[in-house]
Amino acid sequence: MGKADKATELMLSGRTADAIPVAKAQLAQAEAAVGPSHPDLLPHLHTLGTAYMLRKAFDDAEPVLKRALDIAERSFGRTDQHTIDAANDLVALYAMDERWAEANEMMKRANPPR
Repeated sequence: MGKADKATELMLSGRTADAIPVAKAQLAQAEAAVGPSHPDLLPHLHTLGTAYMLRKAFDDAEPVLKRALDIAERSFGRTDQHTIDAANDLVALYAMDERWAEANEMMKRANPPR
């Protein structure tokens, strides 16, 4: 299994606490290679945000997932699947944190008219 899959492997085995530093390191390595706002960071941001969500560290997950949404929107536009996926990650976060109004608003954003 490649390095990019290590954090996911840890999460799938129930070791989310161990996955967070691995995901952070993978993100840092990717940032060093492509810069801080390149769309290649999206899977790394998703993995880190998911790990935080699984640990119920919602305050840590939110800026990571918002950054992913910003990168996706700027790189691909509002209606691209990358952007929709990033918005749906925030819907999940807000729902898990019982922030229903924000989840509802983000859900509208995640499902734009085509």
